[in-house]
Amino acid sequence: MATIGRPAPWQLWTVCGALVIVAYYLLPAGGIERGLLYPALSASCTLAILAGIRRNRPVRPSVWYCVAAGIGMWSAGDFVFTYRYYALDDPSFPSYADAIYLAATPVLATGVYILIKGRVSRRDRAGLQDALIISTGLALLTWTFLMREEFGVLLVGAAPPEAARILDRLREVTPHGQSFSAGLVRWDGVEAADEVVGRADEALYHAKHNGRNRVHLVDATPTTRNTRILA
Repeated sequence: MATIGRPAPWQLWTVCGALVIVAYYLLPAGGIERGLLYPALSASCTLAILAGIRRNRPVRPSVWYCVAAGIGMWSAGDFVFTYRYYALDDPSFPSYADAIYLAATPVLATGVYILIKGRVSRRDRAGLQDALIISTGLALLTWTFLMREEFGVLLVGAAPPEAARILDRLREVTPHGQSFSAGLVRWDGVEAADEVVGRADEALYHAKHNGRNRVHLVDATPTTRNTRILA
């Protein structure tokens, strides 16, 4: 008679992780519950790696300690961002969270370098270069496609409601089933350019974290013909 053995720790972690992912998408978009659940799942990956090191005793544990530290720094950055966004109502960019994200890159590169260096008994400068190339390339791809793919549009003479309608029409015709969010602010032509772009960036973050694929209008005050709208 066949018996079902006790599931392995990695199997339990996989099942729990899948349930957390399902719960994430069942929670309301833009809520603090999602904001906390996402970094919590990331932090659990760090704990799983540390448990694996203790259980399996790898030959070069420093490799996995670096990987655990890098992922842990990413989850720490997520917690910092969540705190700033929900507790302080501060979605500004860049922030302390972005510094933590970037600091994780050399930590992960160190882990890759140690892994490559283990193949040879001498100093392997080429291995270090390979590790840096891979880690830097992954960091740039993450930055480009997951973090910062934005541009600005100046709508001269358009009132905020009219500008919002224009952006909504653009969202409807975005090709290949893609979508975008937009932050909409009013500019009087006097405010410094970096300040108005910063306000537009904050409005964009509000749009993204309130469900994505939407327009967030910061100032709905009627405008004159001399006022510009930045989106």
